[in-house]
Amino acid sequence: MITVNRSWGLWKLDEDGPSLYLNHRGVELYRIDLNRIRNSADMLDWIFQVSNKTWATARVVSGLLDAFEDIFSPQANLCPSGKDKTLPAGFLRKVVN
Repeated sequence: MITVNRSWGLWKLDEDGPSLYLNHRGVELYRIDLNRIRNSADMLDWIFQVSNKTWATARVVSGLLDAFEDIFSPQANLCPSGKDKTLPAGFLRKVVN
């Protein structure tokens, strides 16, 4: 099992999903189902979905990028040398549990 952080700025990891959720002043503003990220295009879609929200400050986007880096190690697991890869089944179980 690989150990990852459980929070990145305003983003928190919910291991039960597993998902990331944005928590601001005790209110959940947004949730990302991590099981929906299987390749680099999926991850990029989430990055742009969040960054285009009116409430997405630089801190919010930075925290999301940090979370994705810690959880997925995207350059190694999703797009090594610019080649798109699909995550193997069970990848998240090894990382977030």
